[in-house]
Amino acid sequence: MVINACIVYISSRKNCIRHSLKSLWDNFNHKHRYPVYVHYFDDIYDDEAFRREARSDNSQDVRFISIPYKTPENIKEEELFYNRRNLWYARTSFSIQRKGYLHMCNFTSNMYDYPNTELSQYDFILTHDDESGYDSKVDINPFSVLRGQNKL
Repeated sequence: MVINACIVYISSRKNCIRHSLKSLWDNFNHKHRYPVYVHYFDDIYDDEAFRREARSDNSQDVRFISIPYKTPENIKEEELFYNRRNLWYARTSFSIQRKGYLHMCNFTSNMYDYPNTELSQYDFILTHDDESGYDSKVDINPFSVLRGQNKL
């Protein structure tokens, strides 16, 4: 039975993604061939030569998708975390330079219908961080487990 699923990365680390994609392929996706979407901000993966190199260790369908920055319309600038000066962490360790992290959080929380994505066509999505990796074979298919649960 075909499961309508994909694997999603949010990535900003060029030196991690190739190893992560290879370990995903070698230890899980070579059996299933789910499409893999690598979502990124800015132009980090715009170089086609780099994309070819990142795909060169495996045969999976890897799609690099540039996503736009988007602050939720219902959140005012002064309410963003780095402007919460009454919070010790925001005041000492979370400057406006971390705004990209907040965009990533918005994307991961809303990726299903996020602009410039194809994810709404899938029933199941498995997310990965670009520094994720598999040390050994994954013998179960988490999508099959989820499908068998008959739950949201």
